[in-house]
Amino acid sequence: GRVSAKALFFWRTVLEFVRYRFQDVRITIDDGEPVEARMALVAVANGKFFGGGMMIAPDAELADGLFDIVILRAAGKLGLIRDIRLLYDGRHRNHPAITILRGRKVLVEPLGDVEKNGALVDIDGESPGRIPATFEILPGALTL
Repeated sequence: GRVSAKALFFWRTVLEFVRYRFQDVRITIDDGEPVEARMALVAVANGKFFGGGMMIAPDAELADGLFDIVILRAAGKLGLIRDIRLLYDGRHRNHPAITILRGRKVLVEPLGDVEKNGALVDIDGESPGRIPATFEILPGALTL
């Protein structure tokens, strides 16, 4: 039988985690105190879902003027792979490797060696470049 797109995306995500080298990054939200750590994933989300139906930001609201910033800190790869399934239905909120923050402006930049920690930026499946990257909410920019 055929494999669903969601299942295919899940398995590709698992394969990427196996091959992925965690990145040392600094995240600054609304010019506040930066968060520095080794990261597996930083998602700057305006909506709840991304990539194959993952509910990455379960509390996100499109019209609230804020990003939900979901930080998945580096941990044992086996445990992260086991817990990827929690992302699909938003059950990752209280996971020890997850931090969820909110803000209007987000700066993500590499720590140390830019070649080693210049993580790719992914926007709706496109990769326009590497960090450093700044994301900023533009209130009222779109009429829905």
